[in-house]
Amino acid sequence: HWLVVTEDGHMVTGRQQPRLVLVSLTCEGGHACLNGPNMEELRFPVRQSDNGVIGCRVFGDDIQGRDCGDEASRWLTRYLGEEDTFRLVHFEPQMRGRRPAESEPMLPQFK
Repeated sequence: HWLVVTEDGHMVTGRQQPRLVLVSLTCEGGHACLNGPNMEELRFPVRQSDNGVIGCRVFGDDIQGRDCGDEASRWLTRYLGEEDTFRLVHFEPQMRGRRPAESEPMLPQFK
């Protein structure tokens, strides 16, 4: 339900940013907590209806996510130590997500 994206909405993975795998996000009492090595914990409300819904790109699919705000963005950008800006988005149940791929079976059918 959570995704790190670049400022233009493209997803960021641990393959692109290996330090991202050391970040933990927990939810408790309506708040999310971001933690990472040598960083102060960041707590913010999960429900932030005043933050906009942004378009995101995940494996070539366009989806939506609620931006978690500038404070979370600054935390991630500082942690990843990049010149780029990163944002955290949260997917709410009513948002448009990825559709399951309709694909051919991986193995041919044997009779």
